[in-house]
Amino acid sequence: RYENLDYLSKPVLLAMVKNNSGFLDLDPLKKDSIKFDQIIGKNALLRKKDLNSELIEVNSVLSNSGSVVFVDSIPEKAQRLSEYLPDGALSKDLQKKLQSAENSIYSMNEEKRQESIKSTIESSLESAGFKSIEIQQVDFFNRTVISRNRIEDWFSIGQKKRKSYADHLIGRFTQEQIEQIKKLLLVAIGGKTVKWRSNWLFVKAVKQQ
Repeated sequence: RYENLDYLSKPVLLAMVKNNSGFLDLDPLKKDSIKFDQIIGKNALLRKKDLNSELIEVNSVLSNSGSVVFVDSIPEKAQRLSEYLPDGALSKDLQKKLQSAENSIYSMNEEKRQESIKSTIESSLESAGFKSIEIQQVDFFNRTVISRNRIEDWFSIGQKKRKSYADHLIGRFTQEQIEQIKKLLLVAIGGKTVKWRSNWLFVKAVKQQ
């Protein structure tokens, strides 16, 4: 329990706010000369417009020889719903078209994207004053229940600010084809436990002295 910890073991909780670029505003830490031995971040690298500047900010609040550890999800390599469809459930042409549509949601060639991600992160870290950079990409598989309501949500059209799975299929498939895919998924995985794949990038680096 927190109250039973000695002074040096008690964690210090800091309420932080984001700056205009969506990154944490670290100015209060710099004003108080607060330094960290290690900073850990989740989904903090791949969605930033100016990664170099933000890594420089992180570096500024690290102690000498301090380190950073980041973990970011890679949607391009994550689970595809088409992989749950039984063989032969769709015609070969329609199956190929669906796989192509799922890949295009992420708007990039996967192999080129993976190499671009790693090289961009490595060069940004080096420019921001980090060394001993390690980057590893790992697949994880979780057992999860896919409710029928969840599938219905995936196939809702025009109901949310963020596009649903079906919203992305519109224009590529007829309404009848989208409904067919939905019904096949309801039968194949609705209310069932499935193995769900996610892909994560692990990054570690040390501050240069």
